[in-house]
This record gives sequence, structure tokens and C-alpha cells, in this order.
Amino acid sequence: MAAPIVTVSLRAAGVVNSAVAPVPLPAPEKYSFGLDVSFKRSGQNDLTVLPLIEALRQSPLTPDVLLVIDRRVPYRILTEVMFSAGRAERSRHHFLVRTPNGDLATLISSLARLSAPLPDPRESLHLRVSATAEGFIVRTRGMALGPGCGPSAGEKVTLPLNHGRHDFAALRACALKLKSTVQHDDKVTLAAHRTAPFELIVSAMDALSGDDRMSGDDRMSGGNRMSGGNRRAPLFADVSFGVE
Repeated sequence: MAAPIVTVSLRAAGVVNSAVAPVPLPAPEKYSFGLDVSFKRSGQNDLTVLPLIEALRQSPLTPDVLLVIDRRVPYRILTEVMFSAGRAERSRHHFLVRTPNGDLATLISSLARLSAPLPDPRESLHLRVSATAEGFIVRTRGMALGPGCGPSAGEKVTLPLNHGRHDFAALRACALKLKSTVQHDDKVTLAAHRTAPFELIVSAMDALSGDDRMSGDDRMSGGNRMSGGNRRAPLFADVSFGVE
């Protein structure tokens, strides 16, 4: 059974071939607030987008949904789309992305449960990476690592910007270092500031998964659970999205 397709451009978010009208995106200066409050159930901070839920519930019943997202779409809107898909019982989110050589590929992820209980800290790293305007903050077992992925140093940026850009090479090196301490753990929660573009998210997923097929400043794919290629992702391939 074919999964429904959700497209998110800089103009609108909607389900392909649905009778439900797409939801228009706000002006860029309002990106941090997400989609307009008139499309939500309980206020601007609500993550549920009612027209998307309605459209997905009218689609064929399958846990999968294919997301086709413009690389400039901000993280806040991405999380609202994913959360709404979850409310419509679409638990597996397949991103359709384009690699630097022009091939199409998919990667799978999910939005972390906001109310999920904390697991036993002895069982895994509980790795969480937050992309901020200043760089990456890397946390393990609730504690932020220090600069350069070293010992904890409060909430300081672990991996600062490099010449004004997020340092994906340093993020991958940090992932390699952490993986060496817990070989069996492949889970990571990735979050970002509300206006972070989608391309930053997939580049971070690429670095965390350890898949080096992606290269260059315009890479638009990640290495976790990826189809369209044959390289195995050896690091943190099970990615969930969190909400800051």
C-alpha cells in the first residue's frame, strides 16, 4: 500500500492528491512561531496542524509517510509536520532527499515522544545533539559535553561555528569518539533552533550516522537507514527529532 506524500515548500504544506487544502507557510519573520495559529487546536505553541491530520487520516492506512521538504524550510515547521503525522498514526517518516550527484534517496526518522520516560542511564549514552546559532551542544545522559567533545562544562557550546558555519567534520569526530565508548548504542535525538533550515538537519544526520557518501556544502542527505546506496551507517543511525 502506497504511503501518503506530504510536501512542504516555502509556500505551503499539504498532502498530495488530498481534498484538504494545503496550509500556507508564514512570512519568514514569523518562522519561529510555526504555522498560523488558526490551523491549530490550542494556541500558537501547539504542534498539531489540524488540516494535515485530517488529510492524512483520509489517506490509505499505513504507518509510513513520505516527506518531501524544501531544504530552506525551518525546523519549527518541520517538527509541526512530523508531530501532526504522528497524531495521524504515521509513525515512520521517510524523507525524500537528493544527494550531491543528483540521485534520490530516502532516510527514516521519527519525532521523539515529548512525554516519554527517561530510560535507565546505564543502558546507553542517551545522546542528544542541539544545533544552535552558535554551534552544536552535545549531551550524554543529560550532561552537556565541554568544548571539543571533552568533559562536561555546563551548557557551553560543545562544537562552535567554524568560520561562521556549523562544523560537521567536528560533529562526526565527536560521534566517532562517543561510539567507541558504547558500541551497541546507535540512538541519537537531534534538535535545532526554530529557524534552522532543513539542510542543516540532514547534514547533521549525515555526520552523526558516519556515512561519508555526502560531501560538499550543498549536501542534502543523511546516512541513517538510507536506501539508494549500499554503504552501511556505522555510528548513530537511529535518529529521532526533539523539540527544544
